[in-house]
Amino acid sequence: MVYAPWCGHCKTFMPKYDKAAAHFEAKYGDEIVFARMDGTANEIEGYNVQGFPTVLVYPKGVGEDGPTDVSQSTENLKDFAKEVRVACNLTAVKREGESEYEEAAKRFKAAVKKIKGSLHLSAQALNEAADQVEAAAANESG
Repeated sequence: MVYAPWCGHCKTFMPKYDKAAAHFEAKYGDEIVFARMDGTANEIEGYNVQGFPTVLVYPKGVGEDGPTDVSQSTENLKDFAKEVRVACNLTAVKREGESEYEEAAKRFKAAVKKIKGSLHLSAQALNEAADQVEAAAANESG
């Protein structure tokens, strides 16, 4: 990311950028590197930065083709992550069981939409499931 220390957009985006960097590092390891550069003190050879922040992606092994500018997707973290994945030709990496989890969450949400009255029973079921997941997470980490 090319930033300017005085840039308000840069200051707002920096925490999102750091979160994306941690996400990609956890999922892809050394397949991707996130870096920052003060654009007021440095230049990029062969590239004219038009504004701040400028987020450039240099896909591994691309060489002379130059960077892909993904600066337009900085407003939404999910869109930004997708743009980076596409620019770097990275396939989405899911944890074991993640697809099943996503399907169950969709089913739960669809079922809740069908309920006409109180959501008390749904909230109770969801809280019980959350308690089980929290207990499993505690067992894994402890």
